[in-house]
Amino acid sequence: MPPPGYKCRRCESTAHFIQDCPERPVPKEGFICKLCNEPGHFVRDCPTKHAVGDTGGRKPKPGYVCRACGSEDHFIEDCLSAKQMPRQGGGGRGKRGPPREITTDECWFCLSNPNIAKHLIVAIGTECYVTLPKGQLVPTQSAADHVDVPGGGHVLIIPISHYPTFHTIPGDLAPSIIDETEKYKYSLRALYAKHDAVGVMFEVARLGRKGGHAHVQCVPVPRRLQDSVENAFRDEGARQNIDFEEDADAALQACAGGMGSYFRVDLPDGRKMVHLIKDHVPFSLQFGRQVLSTLLGAPERMEWQACLLSDEEDTADAQAFKEAFAPFNPVS
Repeated sequence: MPPPGYKCRRCESTAHFIQDCPERPVPKEGFICKLCNEPGHFVRDCPTKHAVGDTGGRKPKPGYVCRACGSEDHFIEDCLSAKQMPRQGGGGRGKRGPPREITTDECWFCLSNPNIAKHLIVAIGTECYVTLPKGQLVPTQSAADHVDVPGGGHVLIIPISHYPTFHTIPGDLAPSIIDETEKYKYSLRALYAKHDAVGVMFEVARLGRKGGHAHVQCVPVPRRLQDSVENAFRDEGARQNIDFEEDADAALQACAGGMGSYFRVDLPDGRKMVHLIKDHVPFSLQFGRQVLSTLLGAPERMEWQACLLSDEEDTADAQAFKEAFAPFNPVS
């Protein structure tokens, strides 16, 4: 029951919270749920949110891949293959061994994967490629009031070769990959500037996650918010016990050769913020997106699964961005 004095903002009842209000809003005509692509309900009311997977547990949202068997129809904790893996230690006790590592033809970001979303790719270089993500943070198409950067502008820079982080790339290959990554960052900033925006770029470099593929997320932010970016990350970091190193470059150097996990932010003014991810201390992979969705006044877009568009809308966004980016593409 609500506490004394509480009133539901929708119907002013004192008998229930707003999330339990029977007078739930009805979507406008033409609204399509981005989870199931069906009309008549919002994402939060989608019946597929409680769908059952093929092993009896919850069914994952589109894009999830079980790290033990490669299936998209169950979580790893419900995977029969994972449960059959030998345990470490004697007597049948202790933790299970690590799940099978996802191969490159199963990785979301490897071009060799036949199921990769090719319609979202907007540029392919010598060492890296650039693609729009599924469910980009910037509202576009049917979800947008307006779009500053054509196609939205939220993109990923991804090395073509499969490595878990940029710091695990072999020394003889790393310079050319990192150099091309930085060229793409520079070009994206120039494109954003043309549309009165600045670029915020972040990277989650986490070791030990099977199937990981290094990538950098690049998000355009209106120029009027550029001075608020650093404080947004620090304030949310403080709430989640995420601290940032005083010397970002020294922190990154400490992770060289795959010696540690980190979260990195490239601020609009060129400075970096680095958090060293500690073993056995929780760190949300969605932290960067959470901070920027709040900064942009769109907290409902924190989860990419809730921002999915149809393939037709995604294709239109990719084409619009590709045309806008063409004059800035450093590897064209």
